[in-house]
Amino acid sequence: MKNYFLAAILTMTASLSYAQTARLSGRICDADRIPVDYATVAVLAPDSTFVTGTASAGDGAFAFELSKGQYIVKISALSFKEEYRNVDFTQTTDIGTVTLAPETTMLGEVVVKGVRPTVKRNATGLVVSVENVRHLQDKTVDRILNYSPGVFVDKEGNISINGNGGVTVIVNDKTLHLGGEQLVSYLKSIQGSDLKNIEIISNPTSAYSAEGSGGVVVINTRRRTETGLTGYVSANYSFERRSSYRPAAGLAYTFGNFALYGNYSYSDNRSVSERSEANDYLLASQQNVTTGDERNHDRSHNWRFGADWQIAPAHFLGVEYNGQSNREKGCGWSTLSVIDNDVLSQTIISSSKRVRRPYNNLFNLNFSWSIDTTGQKLKLIADYSDIVGMDTDDGFGNRYFDGSGAYIGNRQKRSLSNESTRLWTAQLDYEKPLGGTPWKLSGGLKYSHIGIDYDYNLLSWKDDETPQEDPRFKDRFRFTETLFASYVNGAYNSDIFDANVGVRAEYTDREGISYVKDTHDANHDFRVFPSCFLYYKPGGASGFMAYYGMRIQRPSYNLLNPFVVYQTDLSYKTGNPGLKPMISNVVELTYVLRSRYYLSVRANLTKDRIRDFSYTDGEYTVDTFGNISNSNMWYLNAYIPLDFGIWTSSVLLNAGLLDTRAGDRKRQVLTMDLSWDNYLQLTDNFGIQGNIGYAPPYKDVYQTFKQHVFRFDLCLDCSFGKGKWNLSAGVDDVFNSMYKRTVTCAYPDFAQHVTVKGLFGGRTLYATLKFNFSTSNRAQEQRKSTSNQEELDRT
Repeated sequence: MKNYFLAAILTMTASLSYAQTARLSGRICDADRIPVDYATVAVLAPDSTFVTGTASAGDGAFAFELSKGQYIVKISALSFKEEYRNVDFTQTTDIGTVTLAPETTMLGEVVVKGVRPTVKRNATGLVVSVENVRHLQDKTVDRILNYSPGVFVDKEGNISINGNGGVTVIVNDKTLHLGGEQLVSYLKSIQGSDLKNIEIISNPTSAYSAEGSGGVVVINTRRRTETGLTGYVSANYSFERRSSYRPAAGLAYTFGNFALYGNYSYSDNRSVSERSEANDYLLASQQNVTTGDERNHDRSHNWRFGADWQIAPAHFLGVEYNGQSNREKGCGWSTLSVIDNDVLSQTIISSSKRVRRPYNNLFNLNFSWSIDTTGQKLKLIADYSDIVGMDTDDGFGNRYFDGSGAYIGNRQKRSLSNESTRLWTAQLDYEKPLGGTPWKLSGGLKYSHIGIDYDYNLLSWKDDETPQEDPRFKDRFRFTETLFASYVNGAYNSDIFDANVGVRAEYTDREGISYVKDTHDANHDFRVFPSCFLYYKPGGASGFMAYYGMRIQRPSYNLLNPFVVYQTDLSYKTGNPGLKPMISNVVELTYVLRSRYYLSVRANLTKDRIRDFSYTDGEYTVDTFGNISNSNMWYLNAYIPLDFGIWTSSVLLNAGLLDTRAGDRKRQVLTMDLSWDNYLQLTDNFGIQGNIGYAPPYKDVYQTFKQHVFRFDLCLDCSFGKGKWNLSAGVDDVFNSMYKRTVTCAYPDFAQHVTVKGLFGGRTLYATLKFNFSTSNRAQEQRKSTSNQEELDRT
């Protein structure tokens, strides 16, 4: 009875407190009805004492939970006159749309830009503000991602967050389904001057797809609101054993509420790589040793066009088209030595050539509707992607010699393949604050369908023969995947607590058909993915976080396809249709100080990890994939930004214990990744950037990877001509530590040692020159080139 009485008192007290608060909301726009984001909204008492404050959202909306009474609402933003509203706040009130008048003072050629990006930690990860950071304006997104804390992008397009692969990339709410060189080319097509911010989401909520065990990288470009014409022309040159160059240009024109933009770039890349491989067949007392190199020349055309239309302060429509056309050529040679019982029995000298002409077309539609000023929103996203890797033509010329070096004969081989991918995606998101409460509910639906067709054929002949098909290396494969997803999410935000609880349900229907091998594999999978976090912040910008989430990494079609791809006379590669998805459970505890410094402890428990591995079938070395291990990783993550006037610096430490198990085999290793980023602003127009990274070899049950032991990047940046010209020059990987990668594999009946040089990176010298031009109104440009977030931070 006593406990019941106490509970009743607490409930009545809470109800009374709740009854004395209400919601104050509104929206801010400029004279052209364009929403003003990051405007500072301050609530003052009648004696002008500061009560609370916030910033307007991207659609100009703002909202408060306040005790009832009389207040003064002060609204301010750079390049606008301040606005005041007297509010007699006795119930939930919407003050409507507040129109800000521009300052009459013209700012001439002065454009204030930040020295370094602002990095802030929130409950889901990091937000890196890139807009108008001086030394990033002429960089491309792939390079800026490498400057972001915990993110690494290699030359092959592999992205990791804090050492974890399987990262999903989203650009303006559009999920990219590109990989490898196509992903790198796409990221290179976006300039730093087009960016607003980058979100590094290591702890995604249910609103994001459950795909991607490593997390999510969200790239947000800025909306073009400067009136008139703006643009740039740039040229980049780099040298890594061979020369590459990349010219680019972009234009944007804004009139009223409508903006058109587009850019084009051409890339001409040349590269050289070397490979040595030793395979030991322990049961057969045989060893195969291969050495060789490859030279590639890839040319790529990239273009992007789009339009933004602010139909009304509450309605926005954006359409965008991205295109890419490549021509990739390569040639190489290799020597394969077959050793039986320590005696050379055969040598095969091969020459190869490769021609590939992939292209892709990506279409995107983005519509958002701010239903009212309380924060109720609706968003529709639709995508169509057409990705074709067509006319792949690989030629091989093999000459055979016996153990004494005598010539035996020759055989020519030619592989022909064609791959096409079509993807349709539609997504609807809705969010609604619960009036008068700190709660906000959101939910959404998603549909996607992907269809992939793949044809492969291998011809073989001697000089005087007619080419014949090899039935072992012939396939026609069709893969489809249909996904239905829905989610519901509840968010609670107050001065002391932030909380989020959500659940996502995904149903996938996957089917793979090999018409030549007459195989059919189908899989229907339904899974529920919960997520939640709690952020206790008694100090406002400081506090403790706790997170839990469940993620999935589904095998891609090329890992499932059982087709056989010829590599050498003694090896081939094949997929595994029996692969299961990787499931990861993530738990993290974090302490955040002033929204900048953080220290976290994280556990990532992964089941059925997919790894590539090799084995011998008695005649060939077979490279394939399997769910060969479970892995548990516990690690400590710390981020420390430092500011010493003209020198700004940040240190990111990621140290942990990796425990991998496969059957009765297990391996436990300590891991550590360290990065130290520095920027020295010597003058207003000249700076030096230096990045240092360290990572030890990676080990699991069967494999050891050694690369990127120590990395040092150096870059010089300067601007001149009243800020219209930007020049940057530098060296990536000064000590050439990424040039060489060694992989050692130890299986029960098979051992492998592979050394690759130049494929994944190495010392690269580069220089970029960029010219920016504009006919836009300078007062408008000043407002947008200096983020109002800076004023909010000062407040």
